[in-house]
Amino acid sequence: MLAFLPSSVRSRLLETLTLTQFTQTTITSIKSLKEELEEIRQQGFATANQEYADGMVGVGMHGPTTRVSLDHAPEIAVKLQTAAERLADFWDMSG
Repeated sequence: MLAFLPSSVRSRLLETLTLTQFTQTTITSIKSLKEELEEIRQQGFATANQEYADGMVGVGMHGPTTRVSLDHAPEIAVKLQTAAERLADFWDMSG
């Protein structure tokens, strides 16, 4: 959600953050976080690559209520899980 806040609100929030390192890939600088937020805005979704726990990755999605409804959350969750499984299979084959 942070990526899609108005720039002025996002900037004020970023000024208050203390970034804690959990793994080698945790984002620990505001500059890097700003770059990541820009990428999230462009992609329309966020990813986590072992930033909180080694060996764990994640994909998150937000959308405007005109396009996404919580009524559809179970359907969306199934699609995300299917996509995650396909990615895991791909990574297993390419690793």
